[in-house]
Amino acid sequence: MENSESLFLKIIDKLDSGGVLQDIVLIGSWALPVYREYFDDDPEIPILRTTDVDFLLGMPPNIRSAFDIPAALSEIGFEHEWSLQGDFCKYVHPDLEVEFLIPEYGRGAGRSVAIPTLGIRAQPLRFLSLAYNRSMCVSYHGYNIRVPEPEVFVLLKLLILPRRKDNAKRMKDAYTA
Repeated sequence: MENSESLFLKIIDKLDSGGVLQDIVLIGSWALPVYREYFDDDPEIPILRTTDVDFLLGMPPNIRSAFDIPAALSEIGFEHEWSLQGDFCKYVHPDLEVEFLIPEYGRGAGRSVAIPTLGIRAQPLRFLSLAYNRSMCVSYHGYNIRVPEPEVFVLLKLLILPRRKDNAKRMKDAYTA
């Protein structure tokens, strides 16, 4: 098994070399090590990470370069997997999973959104426009990675907290916030 941190950096490297890293926002628990490095290894920032790496695109997607993300992830051992719930997809490796998200507006159709320039489908979720619109670029291991502004990250964790059905995930979100 590969170290999840080194695999994460391979994902970042692929997205950066494809010219799309600048157009997406890293959200979820994998933003925590980025914040921790940005804030000079502050021990107050937890390093709880899940096995899923979530990237957020804007709505509509503002992608400057066409890039075949599935092929790039395949090169580092990821397989494309469809969800049992419908047309959502993720990229699965024994050590990590990668998902692409997009803000959901209005009543929400619950269907994924095709992003032809990247060869992916993004899952729409509520509240994410704030994370995309209020993001900042941070240096992490030599890469410029966009993450939500820290206060937005905390706000999102608090917004989804009461919506979590899984008590373990709810507790993790509360601790992280």
